[in-house]
Amino acid sequence: MESAFWAGFIAADGWVRKYYQRNNICFCIGLCSGSKQFIEWAHNEIKSQLGITGSFSTKQNTVSLKYSNSASNTLLERLYPVSNQNSKITKAYSELASITGHDKLEISS
Repeated sequence: MESAFWAGFIAADGWVRKYYQRNNICFCIGLCSGSKQFIEWAHNEIKSQLGITGSFSTKQNTVSLKYSNSASNTLLERLYPVSNQNSKITKAYSELASITGHDKLEISS
């Protein structure tokens, strides 16, 4: 998995959002594109490399792929090492690490 590619794609055409579920802070990571084929390819690549699946949605001419809960945590762990210091991923990862009581989450290889 080309982590730097995905981190850059999320920084440009994606999002990282915080939400609450049963009083717990969770994160959602999403990718969007005008190309359904690209989003399907992205889903397959991420699934084959990390074993996680996301959910699809379409609004007008944009297709989105969203990862929530533990899938988003897996993505945060993988993308954090290659993310820009001020990126959405770095900020969410730092918050997640502070919530879990760890200075740094264990990085998957």
